[in-house]
Amino acid sequence: MSTVNPQQPLDSRLLSAMKRLRLENINLQRQMRTLQTDCDVASTEANESGSRKRQLEVQLTQAEKQLREVEAMKLQLETLESEKQLWEGQRDAVAGLAQRQAQEIQEMAMLLAQRDEQILALQQANQAGSQELERVKQQARQVIVQHYQAMKTAQEQAQQAFEEVRRNKSQLDAIRAPMGSGRRKVLPPRSLRPMSLQQGAN
Repeated sequence: MSTVNPQQPLDSRLLSAMKRLRLENINLQRQMRTLQTDCDVASTEANESGSRKRQLEVQLTQAEKQLREVEAMKLQLETLESEKQLWEGQRDAVAGLAQRQAQEIQEMAMLLAQRDEQILALQQANQAGSQELERVKQQARQVIVQHYQAMKTAQEQAQQAFEEVRRNKSQLDAIRAPMGSGRRKVLPPRSLRPMSLQQGAN
């Protein structure tokens, strides 16, 4: 800062003071502009910082939301894993049951086939037995018929023989002479004798 010479005239001192003040004003204005620029930059930076802060807050909110979603998805994944293990256990149990049922069905099919074979064999044996029984019945009927016919023939022959004997007896009684006391039995001629008596005499 320049010193004022007291020996200079007043106007000259005022002029120097005015120049000095003008320069200081210019410097102050320059500093003011610089400060205003710095203030604008700081305000802009502050606004940008606020915007970034708001963006960061939004991002933080989104990150927290995503974190909650991730936690929910993790819990859901664990639930799905548990359900998957349970389903796999049930699937294995159902597969084992299906396999056992298939084996049982196969065994039942084999038993049914064996039973069908046994039934077929029994039916064939029954049919053969029925045929044999029918044949035996037929033979028995034939034997019964033959015996009946033989018995009927024998009865007819016996009846005929009885009738023949009766006729012969009647003929003998008709031609026989009455026998008295002391008289010998006299036989009729051979030609008049019955056939049975002639065969007996021979």
